[in-house]
Amino acid sequence: LDYLVLLGTLATAFGMLMLPAIIGMTYMPSITRAGVIWGLVFGVVAVILTYFVWRHPLGIHTGGWGLIVNLITCTVVSSFTEKPSIERIRQTHGIWDKSAVASMEAAEKN
Repeated sequence: LDYLVLLGTLATAFGMLMLPAIIGMTYMPSITRAGVIWGLVFGVVAVILTYFVWRHPLGIHTGGWGLIVNLITCTVVSSFTEKPSIERIRQTHGIWDKSAVASMEAAEKN
């Protein structure tokens, strides 16, 4: 029974780590591939540390810590890496949000 709880907890925590990638894919073209990858790496490390080393610090669930670290890492790395081209953004985000593509084009012109 203990292993079933462990499996459920870690599945929830690792599932939450996909949230920044999904949000970035659908709504935020400014999130880069490198930001998502490094966010996942640091998020996994945070999940492992807060489950096996420091058990739920400040009463926050393991998945919460992983998501917080993932979001911060994803945002910081994306701000320092090269943004995708407008054509690539149109391919990926054009279906979902025309305003995001328009705002990226306006920012590129300035």
